[in-house]
Amino acid sequence: GPSEEMKFMGYPDKMLFFTDGGISQEVWDVVLYEQLDKNNSPQKQEFYQAFMTGDEASKQRLHEENFSLTLQPLESHLDFLVNELDELEIGIETQLKYGSHAHRHPRLPLL
Repeated sequence: GPSEEMKFMGYPDKMLFFTDGGISQEVWDVVLYEQLDKNNSPQKQEFYQAFMTGDEASKQRLHEENFSLTLQPLESHLDFLVNELDELEIGIETQLKYGSHAHRHPRLPLL
């Protein structure tokens, strides 16, 4: 499971993706920390220290230096979420069109 450090950084409560395409800073921070940890990078501790002390300049520098480390996992996760939402939408449409339980779930069309 997630480390105590990741929880302190906002996992999972502040892991937000916005309808305008924005991604919360906590997502970027947690993903970078996780990737630095997976790669046994000495920058992991430096990043966590910057997070804990509010050193935004150091955090930003580390994000820039490690952008490629965070981009791929975020893209994969977003692709997964979009696929899941598409499948849910198909399931909802199928239930509305052919479902025998529409009377039991009157709010289904609102989803």
